Amino acid sequence: IGSGQSGERFWQILKDSRLGTFGALSLLLVFVGTWLCLAFHLARSQILFLFLAPAWGRLCPLWLSIRTTAAPHSSLGRSVIESCGRYPLFSRCYSLFLPAIPLACVLCGAEPHLLLLIPVQYAVLFYLAQKAKNEGGLSGDFFGASIEVSQLLFLLFSL
Repeated sequence: IGSGQSGERFWQILKDSRLGTFGALSLLLVFVGTWLCLAFHLARSQILFLFLAPAWGRLCPLWLSIRTTAAPHSSLGRSVIESCGRYPLFSRCYSLFLPAIPLACVLCGAEPHLLLLIPVQYAVLFYLAQKAKNEGGLSGDFFGASIEVSQLLFLLFSL
């Protein structure tokens, strides 16, 4: 997604099973960042954030799926978007639930800077949605990227 390519070259890179430099750096940054955040939360006995981060990460692809279409060749993107299309009211309400998680955490005693996660998260999701629209739709790679980046953002902002 960060290759800077577009059109057919973009999809060729996503379909290529080999791991390139950007893929390796992305995996390393997300993996190390997540583990450092997890260690910090464990050291401070902040166990709740360890459960909320995966929930937050899995809500974010839903927001993407109701705002974009599936790529013509994407089976995962199509199945998620079709599932959301069957329950449009539920999907929209569920995606609106996204800001409620950090707000509830702050109301329960978390640091107020956790609220900064909301605009940052929406900016990341908006970028992914725009990239998907420009490239012809969502694929599973967009969902995977949004999950991993969203979990890391949640853990970082909850420090």
